[in-house]
Amino acid sequence: MANKRDIRVKQRSFHVVEPELPEEKENTPKKRRKKKHGALRVTVRLLIVIAVLGGAFLLWKNWDSLAPEAVLDWVDEQLGGKKGSGYPVDITGSNVISMQGMGDKLAVTTDTSLTIYNEGGGQLVSRVHGFTSPITKISGDYILIAEQDGSRLRLETRRSTVLEMEVEGRIIAASVGSNGSIAVSMKSSQGYLSEVAVYNKKGDKLYRRRFPDQLIVATALAPDGRTFAAAGISAAGGAMKSTLTVFDVKKTDPVAQYESTDLMLMDVGYFPGGTLFAVGDTALWVVKPGGALDQKQTYTDSQILGYAIGSDCAAVVYRRHGNTSGGEVLTVAPGGDVLFTQSFNGDFRALSAAADGLLLLTSDQLHRYDIKGADSAQEIPRDGLKVTPLGKKTVVLGLSALTTY
Repeated sequence: MANKRDIRVKQRSFHVVEPELPEEKENTPKKRRKKKHGALRVTVRLLIVIAVLGGAFLLWKNWDSLAPEAVLDWVDEQLGGKKGSGYPVDITGSNVISMQGMGDKLAVTTDTSLTIYNEGGGQLVSRVHGFTSPITKISGDYILIAEQDGSRLRLETRRSTVLEMEVEGRIIAASVGSNGSIAVSMKSSQGYLSEVAVYNKKGDKLYRRRFPDQLIVATALAPDGRTFAAAGISAAGGAMKSTLTVFDVKKTDPVAQYESTDLMLMDVGYFPGGTLFAVGDTALWVVKPGGALDQKQTYTDSQILGYAIGSDCAAVVYRRHGNTSGGEVLTVAPGGDVLFTQSFNGDFRALSAAADGLLLLTSDQLHRYDIKGADSAQEIPRDGLKVTPLGKKTVVLGLSALTTY
């Protein structure tokens, strides 16, 4: 009987397993659906990977414009070894044409190259320009280098060369706006004495104006990017005449124009608020944005030695005829009112605007004037040639080195 029970158990076991076959057939469509869902997941993941890679490529391609300047500085210092070992920094083998502060950076143009230093004396970038007589103008993040009496110019930033181009005439003067626009005065032809052209940072011409009897000696672009000023000189009845003209790049006729005889305008610039400052050999003008000539300060019977324009003030340095050393500093506010006048001793070397006043370099002293005219003078080596602010410090160019004070 034991054998019979065993056989029955095996048969029952066999019959229990058998009914599972139809269930497998019923589950077949579910497996197909799983395969379809799996293919969809793979497609979605592939699209996500493509999107991430595309975004990473765009970020890499536009890193210079998207990344904050502080991040770029940190990357340079950590990975590029450009932190610097401090000042003084040796300058040898080149003739320094221009030295200008750019916030916490220093732009130095020599007869061969443009070099940008950080506050620690680290060399952030150095690019060869190859211009015989370079003119350097700085506004915001943009550095314009133009070849005086040549036809070439370059628009630079700390990160790259934005534009290289040739203009139609020989360059007299040039300026750059905070948006990268460029205004160039050139010698002209076809019966015209000079002309002015305005380009955007891509090199597209926005405006052109020819002058039959004026030599345009200086240009300046306004902070709004739409208007610009041109300072011109001409002959009138045996005397010299200067003309300051304000233009709108979208209009043919001038916005405003001012003339004066027996005055030679030398340069023109804008305060951040839009007020126009023009300096001549015997007077300076201040024009408000509305177009009315607001103020005119004179320094007749004097020889002009230098000038500077900053965010809070502009200044002219002059020396009375007959004197062989020393001089006076005349400082005006953006509204044209005189802030202060100060006398100094020694031979004049350089003048620069600072964030809170002026920097005056003489043969043996560095003068720091605040906005009210208070002077904190400091004795320095006698080989100082140029001066400019660098962050909260002051940089002086000597015969062979850049030194901070």
